[in-house]
Amino acid sequence: MKKSETFYSPREKELLALIRSTGNRRLTTSELMDKVFGDNPPFNARQSLLSTLTNLDRKIERRREKFKLKKSPRRGPKPVSFWLEERA
Repeated sequence: MKKSETFYSPREKELLALIRSTGNRRLTTSELMDKVFGDNPPFNARQSLLSTLTNLDRKIERRREKFKLKKSPRRGPKPVSFWLEERA
């Protein structure tokens, strides 16, 4: 698939903008949930965010962007962190 054929969804664009706005600071899924859903997140908010971020990571790779979406390893009930790194 060509770069021009892979589009980011509105939610993916929103999450990418949030992660970019922090500079090099890592954002946890809890922080992202607060920023995206506010005070009343849906029951499946964390799973929804993780799924969207996984799809975003795949699209970033497919588009060969100048950056990578990185994440910390899963640690049971603890939140996963996300950040961007420049591609080498």
